[in-house]
Amino acid sequence: GDAVINLAGLLVGIGVAKLLSSKLVEKWIDKDIISANLSIPFILCACWLGYLWFPFIPSVDWQQMKNSVKHLLDLNSLGVFQIIDRMVAWSLFWFLLEKAVPMTRLAHIRIIVLGAIVAGEIIILRNVMSLNSLIAATIALFSIVQLKRFPLSWLALGLLAWLVVRGLHPFSINEAVADFSWIPFSGFLRGSMWYNSYVLFEKLFLYGSCFYLLFGWLDNRC
Repeated sequence: GDAVINLAGLLVGIGVAKLLSSKLVEKWIDKDIISANLSIPFILCACWLGYLWFPFIPSVDWQQMKNSVKHLLDLNSLGVFQIIDRMVAWSLFWFLLEKAVPMTRLAHIRIIVLGAIVAGEIIILRNVMSLNSLIAATIALFSIVQLKRFPLSWLALGLLAWLVVRGLHPFSINEAVADFSWIPFSGFLRGSMWYNSYVLFEKLFLYGSCFYLLFGWLDNRC
């Protein structure tokens, strides 16, 4: 099963690369700007969907779908920090999706995309929807128009500042000394692969988006 999934991912990647370099795409987009203006936003959006849809196994079991949505009724899970954090992520997603798929600048298209994402979350095995994320996604969907009016420098520095705040939250000193290792991904390999996969997709999306905005800002200055 692992070999089949790896092979399928390899074939999909080859297909996407061939599509982006095809003459059909060249008619719409200059080949020289495909990598920066289309491929990178597309990959970052895929990382966010990977975070939302992990482990990518659909299930039409009714009990599974009930378990996925029942947490939306838990009002005690609401938190201001969590909503802001998800709103930042969803705003990035809508911003990058418009770069990768220009038609998503239309509000009704974004609503359809959000509906498809939510439907995907419901049918994914062992996936639990978040009320904070759903509220943040809806707010970001309609506020992205205002957000795009800010200069790219503000967006880049604002995201960088938020990542610092996010990393320090909940702003309490840890009494235990954390282990440090020079081996790359050592913590990822020692911990729960299930949980760490969520974290990996999320960090690839957030940090990748931050670098994308920072480099875009610096390129404009140069």
